[in-house]
Amino acid sequence: MRNLAWSLMYIIISGTHAFSQIPSLYKEVDHIICVVEDLGAVKKTWQQLGFNQLWDDIDVMIVSRLPGMDGPTMGKMAVGYLDKAKIIWIQPSKIQNPFSEYMKAWKEGVFALIYPVDNMKILKREAQRLRERGVIIYDNLELRSHDGKVNFYVFNTAEQGKYLLGFMLTDDISFLFDLKWEGSNRYNMKFVQYAFTVADEAPVSAFWTSLGWPEIVVTHDSVYDKQYYGKPSDYDMRIGWQRHGTIPLKWSIPLKGPNIYEDHIKAHGAGFHYLVFEVEDIDKVINDLTSKGFVISQSGSWGEKGKPGSGRFAYLDPQGLGGITIELIWRFKDNIEATN
Repeated sequence: MRNLAWSLMYIIISGTHAFSQIPSLYKEVDHIICVVEDLGAVKKTWQQLGFNQLWDDIDVMIVSRLPGMDGPTMGKMAVGYLDKAKIIWIQPSKIQNPFSEYMKAWKEGVFALIYPVDNMKILKREAQRLRERGVIIYDNLELRSHDGKVNFYVFNTAEQGKYLLGFMLTDDISFLFDLKWEGSNRYNMKFVQYAFTVADEAPVSAFWTSLGWPEIVVTHDSVYDKQYYGKPSDYDMRIGWQRHGTIPLKWSIPLKGPNIYEDHIKAHGAGFHYLVFEVEDIDKVINDLTSKGFVISQSGSWGEKGKPGSGRFAYLDPQGLGGITIELIWRFKDNIEATN
């Protein structure tokens, strides 16, 4: 595996050529990897949200190829489905490894977005394409358990792109995830967006477009009924979109606070911030969740109230969720829309 990691960084594959557009392997994020301090507590909180398709946590050995790491270290891992969003949670030991280093810098949160690749030939070809644009492999990480081992490969996109870009072979993905786990949840939440927060989207957009991604297209819609932790607020933000995959990437850009976007940047830095779920009855969900102790950190409405194109949103405070915030959205549907 060590030779494989370095070959991804340095071997030039003969006959490859630069893609003018983003390769098709970026059609869909397969899963995210999240680093947490207390895996048992985080799983319990997600289960309180109604997500029960979660593995029991298991002991894993974490093997990194980064120079300066202390060698293999131990940790815990759990896997789950959040509607159609898949997640790997890692609770690392405090001995130096890439996950513990992430926690030292940014606390809990999403370590990487992982895309599926069918075989090593495709992965090497994409590694070469990225290298030609100045992006090299950051680490080839191996997770070993009593059931077997998997590898994922992350590239050094975090500084400019605000998240680590990663890949995993589809055989390893099939080993970790089982589609029969995918199912309904208590509130019938439908996963619709991966969301990030950044103070200035322009350099981030320029970086990703240099790799073939579409630019971040920014909108600035009117929002009303705004609240921040239960009090009327006058926060403001712009929203950026990248729509190259089946699930869009959303970028929140704070303009006026206080707001949860600035809060996230202060606590975790710019980068992955929240998962977005659409719900059928936002009041029912909010009332039930707040009765269980969840806190609404920010909320608001858009569009003309009671008209097509309008809707509401509410964010859950990330306490207990492992550094991930949840946004609930509800879209107005008239009788015609509801029957289609």
